[in-house]
Amino acid sequence: MKFSNRRRPAILAALAIASIALTACSATNEPIEELDAGTPFTWAYGTGAVGGTSYNIGAAQAEAVRASGSHVTLIAEETAGGPSNVTRLANGELQMAFIQASEVYAGLNGTGNFEATGAVTGLELAWAGTEGGVGIVAPSSTGITSYADLCGRKLGTTSAGAKTNLDALLTSAGVDSDCIDWQIGATYDQMVTAMADGTLDAAGLIGIPVAAGSATLQAAETMEINFVSADPADKEKHDAMFPYWPLSTVPAGSFPGQTNDWLIAGFYQALYTSSAVPEQQVYEAVKALSETSAACTAIQAGCGQFTLERTAEVFLKTGIAIAPPHAGLVRLLEEAGIDYK
Repeated sequence: MKFSNRRRPAILAALAIASIALTACSATNEPIEELDAGTPFTWAYGTGAVGGTSYNIGAAQAEAVRASGSHVTLIAEETAGGPSNVTRLANGELQMAFIQASEVYAGLNGTGNFEATGAVTGLELAWAGTEGGVGIVAPSSTGITSYADLCGRKLGTTSAGAKTNLDALLTSAGVDSDCIDWQIGATYDQMVTAMADGTLDAAGLIGIPVAAGSATLQAAETMEINFVSADPADKEKHDAMFPYWPLSTVPAGSFPGQTNDWLIAGFYQALYTSSAVPEQQVYEAVKALSETSAACTAIQAGCGQFTLERTAEVFLKTGIAIAPPHAGLVRLLEEAGIDYK
């Protein structure tokens, strides 16, 4: 599927807090100081909530690069997720960040979470990302088995960005999300605890990938839960309405107590940077990430999705990246002989 790239300004990702002189860019996206090749520099980059896919992968990537002895130092920072990462990139607080394609589109076009504040500029793709999915679970004791059952109940989610994924599920099913008592801002682990003690009725948790130590697995192993699923008959309608959150299937048996397929909101998430960040720094940072991909995968399996080939095939050729590739990424792709157009 080809995705519309109606606007392709640019912004960046991740955070600059280096001892070695990465001059943080301002809210006007002023260019960052160019460094000579091989000069040590430190980036902190935005991930998401502790326990989530982006945080776990980001921490593993930073550790793999550190262990390699690279002159590039990466610091994975817990953040409030997509919309916050977009804003902080735009303000020059970050040099790199994990952002869902849907939030990149909203940020560049001034829609969704950016309707009130307006569009941002400067976002560019730094490297590949993950294909994941988020769905809703509820303790069986709540009696919640459908989206309609959530009206008047407390539904937890980690951030405003994560809420948009759940809104897509509810909207295509004909449920008004305003009828729900949203609880926004807890970590995944905190939501599992809150469901266990009865202070939260349901939660939006990561269903793809099915990962060891995930909050969904923790919930399924510690209590009897219902995997609240979208209706398979709604897939065509849902995917047409929300192409950035296509319905994705978690096969029955993927989690303890999951007796049926669980249809959830899929998403595409990648590492973005800013046009204000020099080509050489992005080139060296992404090269360090690419060269330590195998070591990262040994720490966190999700790292295996981050390759130059997937950057080209999944995110650039399809248009799902929305933003254009940064010059540093283009240089790496061309050196590797990978067609990305």
